[in-house]
Amino acid sequence: SDVCSSDLMVRYLNFGQKSVKDPAERVKMARLNLQAAQHMKDAIAYQTAIQFLEQASLWVEGIEQKELSFTIQMELAHCYYLTHRFTEAEAITEQLVQSAPSLVHKMRIYELKIIMYRHFQKYEEGIKIGILALKEMGVSLPKRVSTWRLAAIGLWVRRMLPRHVLTKPNRPRGPAPEKDVILIRLFEELSDLLYMIDPKLYAYLTLKMLVKMIKGELLADSPLLYINFALMCIRGLGNIELAEWASRVALRLVKYEREFLRGHVYFVRASFVHFWSNPYATSLPELDEAFDVSIKNGNYHVAMGPVTFKLLIKLFQGVPLSRLMEDVTRYRDI
Repeated sequence: SDVCSSDLMVRYLNFGQKSVKDPAERVKMARLNLQAAQHMKDAIAYQTAIQFLEQASLWVEGIEQKELSFTIQMELAHCYYLTHRFTEAEAITEQLVQSAPSLVHKMRIYELKIIMYRHFQKYEEGIKIGILALKEMGVSLPKRVSTWRLAAIGLWVRRMLPRHVLTKPNRPRGPAPEKDVILIRLFEELSDLLYMIDPKLYAYLTLKMLVKMIKGELLADSPLLYINFALMCIRGLGNIELAEWASRVALRLVKYEREFLRGHVYFVRASFVHFWSNPYATSLPELDEAFDVSIKNGNYHVAMGPVTFKLLIKLFQGVPLSRLMEDVTRYRDI
């Protein structure tokens, strides 16, 4: 293919690196190596991507190219993480935090660090980084959240959120400010960790982000905001009707924004919301979709959820254990 031929040409040109002195030519070669690395990364050839990125770093070494250098190092850290070279990935991100050219760049580093900590099950470290990042973005979280404080904010959001959503268009809007998009992504990455470690802080963060959005202080959106709120409506507010409404908003949003979260949204809706007003069996297609989408997007920790609930529903339906064990084996092999 043309892409393969181009990548081979870049590899060939890298042999002449020491003889090229012109800064403009060196920057051009760094960009070509970065492009080749991104092709390899998309093809899940992470080791080859690392080789191109290391070459890109050498081409641009000693040249004032902050944005290009930052992008190369971020890609390199990501590839190190994807190949389980956590120590090297962490070393790069620590260095980048100190030299980030802007707050937005710094937040992108924090986002990657949270992803890495979650993947390697360092949940407490991930939460600390997330809270620090949110504070730098102007969102402070308390060390402890009281039940009455959650209830007060929850009741306000419960009253104002439907009114706010009804005034919004049902189709995709223009792009939100980059700072708001980064803030939403930090929330998305931190949300899962808080749910496992500190459920009250998880609820508080979701509600605080919804308050900012309702007040017009946050112009980016996320289906995770609404599906989290739906879960709170079931478990805290005891309002099934509002939970159904919020989960439908999340389903609508996930078609346009953050497809990566589709499996999560389908899972929460099918497992915690849908069955309150519908037969258990009607949740099965959505659980299958949640599993398939999560596997496709690499969300393996999410994929376990719909499998567990599907097996429970089949158990309630009286499916013999021998058949359930066949399903368990099939899912384990996947």
